[in-house]
Amino acid sequence: MKLLRLPLLTLPALGSCQAIPDQRQVESPWVESFAAPQRITTSRMRLEPLQPKFNELDYAAVQGSSEHLQTTMQWGSWPPPDMTAAQNHGDLERHWQEFQRREAYAYTVLHPSGTPCIGCVYLNPDKSQPRGLRMAYWVTADQLQTGLDEHLVATVLDTIAASWPVDSVTITHPVQNPRGIAILERRGLTKLGDKGGQIGFAWRR
Repeated sequence: MKLLRLPLLTLPALGSCQAIPDQRQVESPWVESFAAPQRITTSRMRLEPLQPKFNELDYAAVQGSSEHLQTTMQWGSWPPPDMTAAQNHGDLERHWQEFQRREAYAYTVLHPSGTPCIGCVYLNPDKSQPRGLRMAYWVTADQLQTGLDEHLVATVLDTIAASWPVDSVTITHPVQNPRGIAILERRGLTKLGDKGGQIGFAWRR
């Protein structure tokens, strides 16, 4: 297979001198020629593909923020109170397989030193847009006080805008999450409306 020589983009907004290949000319993020970043770093965090080797860190983060995920994020009964580390490992296996098959891209959010886990980002296909993503994310409850959630949203959207073959990103928050809604409004995303208590926002190229 002939390898493409891709230009590198530096993203000063990320707070680092990191260079990320510009792949905006690729057909979509779901084709073999697209290579999702294996690491996205800033002065405050490090994103790496979510995979089984992070199970211990991810499980501790999920269990420690279960109330926040169920109430603020309104993620229903997830995580269930009786979820085991083995079940969490199975979830990470699935995310990693999807990443490798280019079906979806889940990233763990780590402290810059590599531990602890302080959140996750999930980038899934938008079935209505061939070059569209649906994004969900969370940070641990203690990181809300530092504003990491806003930094995370800005970093991921800036990275996608600069280097991914994506034309739109949709993020949905429940009305019970005014903090998340305010972050997307400050970011200037287009408000799509309220459907069943879920407010959608879109970034478009």
